Parts: sequence; C-alpha cells; structure tokens
Amino acid sequence: MALLAAEACIHLGEAEQLAALFLNGIMAYCSSISQSGSDHVLIFDGSKAIIRVGHERIWLRVEADDLTLRLGTKTLIEAELSKHTGEMPNCLLWIETDHDPFEAITELEDKGL
Repeated sequence: MALLAAEACIHLGEAEQLAALFLNGIMAYCSSISQSGSDHVLIFDGSKAIIRVGHERIWLRVEADDLTLRLGTKTLIEAELSKHTGEMPNCLLWIETDHDPFEAITELEDKGL
C-alpha cells in the first residue's frame, strides 16, 4: 500500500516555546520521539509525524499507510497544539503530498497561498 502523507504550516509567534510544550505533551502518545537535524520525528503505532520549527511557524507532516491512521494522527497533533496556544486556527489546511518532506507545503507558502 502507498504511503499517505499530508502537510500543514501554522504561522504564530513563540513557535519554539509552543513546539517544546507540544512535544512534551504528546510524548505519552508516541512510541518514540527523535530529532534529525531541525526535524522532530514522532513515531506512533502505524503512523509517523515530522515537526519542524521555523521562525514564527511550525511545519507539520503526517505519514501513514492507512487513511484512518493518518486522520487520527492529524487530529491528535491539532488537539495537542491547541492546548498550548490561543493563536491556533480552528481548522488547519492539510495538503496531500507524495513529495519529499515539506516540499509541497513550502511550494505553496512560497507562492503566498
């Protein structure tokens, strides 16, 4: 089965502090959390998330072999992020992708979309 991936980007102040709180809070749901360069890699049962913190933004990527697992992982990430910020949008725009991590969402961001 093909890997199903989706990406999103949240623009907000205090991204570094929010990411630290988020990672601390989501640990209970992960099989493991590791860091690869500037990416935090979260492994769940059946899915994976990559969190990249930038200047006033957090990049999100979720990968799974199953649509239900991918949706559940996205929902868990959104819920945990919303616990720690008043700036969290009610709905994130997730972009379906089969590109390298953050290539699709970066392309849209560069276009101003």
